[in-house]
Amino acid sequence: VHGIIKIQMQTLKVTLAGKKNDPYLKQCQVALDYIRQKSPKVEEESLWMFETEWDEYLKNIQKILGGRFLHHKMSPLVFFNTNQYIGGAAEFLAWAEENFDYHDSTQIVLYNKKCQEMIKKQMLENPARKYCYMDYMIGKDAPTKVIFELYMDVAPLTCTNFIELCKGFINKKGKEIGYKGSQIHRIVPCMFAQGGMIGKGKGKSIYAGEFADESLSVKHDRVGILGMAKRGNLPHTNLCQFYVTLAAPLTFMDKKYVAFGRVIQGFRLFKLLEKGTKENQQPADKCRIIGCGIYEHGKTYKMEIPKEFLEKEESNEGSAKKDKKKTEKDKKGDDKDKKKKKKDDAPGDKDKIKKDKDKEKDKKGGNDDKKDKKDDEKMEVKEKPKKDKKEDQEEDKGEKDKKKKEKNIEKEEGNGEKDKKKKDKKGDKDDDKGEKDKKDEDKGEKDKKNKKDKKDKKDGKDDENDPKDKKKKDKKDKKR
Repeated sequence: VHGIIKIQMQTLKVTLAGKKNDPYLKQCQVALDYIRQKSPKVEEESLWMFETEWDEYLKNIQKILGGRFLHHKMSPLVFFNTNQYIGGAAEFLAWAEENFDYHDSTQIVLYNKKCQEMIKKQMLENPARKYCYMDYMIGKDAPTKVIFELYMDVAPLTCTNFIELCKGFINKKGKEIGYKGSQIHRIVPCMFAQGGMIGKGKGKSIYAGEFADESLSVKHDRVGILGMAKRGNLPHTNLCQFYVTLAAPLTFMDKKYVAFGRVIQGFRLFKLLEKGTKENQQPADKCRIIGCGIYEHGKTYKMEIPKEFLEKEESNEGSAKKDKKKTEKDKKGDDKDKKKKKKDDAPGDKDKIKKDKDKEKDKKGGNDDKKDKKDDEKMEVKEKPKKDKKEDQEEDKGEKDKKKKEKNIEKEEGNGEKDKKKKDKKGDKDDDKGEKDKKDEDKGEKDKKNKKDKKDKKDGKDDENDPKDKKKKDKKDKKR
């Protein structure tokens, strides 16, 4: 199957397809021209395509023809009579040598030069086409160059706006505006990728605002079509945002959006972004434009990453690491909380507790309702989700401060009670002293009274012994 195919002399239609910048395609073209000169029965179909067109062509051929075509990956592709597979450049040269005695000893470097000269002529000879490039960088990956072909004959105003923003346009205020530093911020899978947002708000253009829809003639019938995005799908609201189609055909976009070019190289970058899209139509990794401008074929372009982007990446990496650490801590805390909840609240325990409580309520009555409420509050407290560790630490600090205050208050109260006891003891001692003093006073008074009584008695005896007093008493007794 993989050997050389011999053919009988009959009418043949040889199809040669590949990328324009492929030197092996040029080598096969030279061999095919020799075969046509030698045998007039051979017909030729040459398809020279840009990279994006080639990728789509190969996919379509593989779907239609299948078989050995499914294993073909490189440019060029050669087959005859619509479905007879030959192979790539090496297989085709061997086939030509076997059937038409063709020999080629030319080095591939010469074919490469011829190929590049041919492309350069095509670009320069057609004034209706202009070319721009954008160097995209996805995350930390190596930059990828994307080349656009612009249809100046279809939409000159739209194309000039795109070209000037690629070069860097200085507006009336003296500020430079351009696509450098902007991102691919939206991806709708199987539809389009959108980017080119300059500044904040609506965006900017070289015409100091929104400009009209110039032409709606270009259809969205192929992959890699370049067009202008609009504000809210409203007509005549073009600014700076653009889109690149990821699938075809997209007939619902025809006669609604201004398509003014196509991607001729680097379309695989958009396919990579499409695979890594998130649910919110954003790319998984940031895709930024680190360089852009007018493309000249044959000129060497160095894709250097500016220092500004490297500094931003370092700052973003630091913030991302911090966020990762926080998320890891939060996860650990959540795992601990889950384990505690599993221990505290086993499956089925809550229902049993509630049933038991209902029974107790029926038995005990209204007095037990308060207890049940307290128990329910405790259960609710257990079911509440735990906060982050920082908040827990702050709460622990607050609780510690409260406990310290309470301890200080208790110490002060204890000291007050001790002082009261001391005072009470002193008061008791003073009372005892007062009582003793009172007793002493009472004794003194009694002694005084006794002394007086004794004196009175003595005085009475002395009076009775007086003669005068006796005469007086005798007179009184006589009168009686």
